[in-house]
Amino acid sequence: DCPAAVITYQEGNHETRLERSVGELMPALAGTITIAGGLDLAERGIRYVPEHQQPIRRGKLRILHGHQFGGRFGSKHHAAKAADTFGAEAGIAVVYGHTHVPQVFSRPVVGGAVTAFGLGCGRTIGPEAVRWLHGREAGWVHQFAVCYWSDDFAQVYPVTVTAGCFVWNGRLYGA
Repeated sequence: DCPAAVITYQEGNHETRLERSVGELMPALAGTITIAGGLDLAERGIRYVPEHQQPIRRGKLRILHGHQFGGRFGSKHHAAKAADTFGAEAGIAVVYGHTHVPQVFSRPVVGGAVTAFGLGCGRTIGPEAVRWLHGREAGWVHQFAVCYWSDDFAQVYPVTVTAGCFVWNGRLYGA
């Protein structure tokens, strides 16, 4: 018996940047323009989760945006920091993005391990799409994850997309 799926939109650094900029540039409009309101998320049945309410907890799975780890794209050891920050008991898996570069870290704990997965991104990475890099290609990796969880453990399967293709469950997609 599975609960109904809920689409969730997590606040990240780009969402907070929009609201901060509006407040700074047009103080009279501070608080009136929001991502959730502008995209009609509630009307679409999409749950918006502000940064201060992250991580989302689903059994032993912890999901958050990831800019909370600091730095422009996180630190060299962002997955270890995520495991240390959000993993306190065996079976916990922490999943986050923001860094745009995959990284996995497992820390043994009594009864098992805590594992953190820093995932790549889904954004276009060519020079034409990331103009602020002045003709250089972003050093990002396209990636998503399939997650399973229970009250006892969480299992995460990162899937890397290369040249628009990926393999999941033994099947090639995008070719």
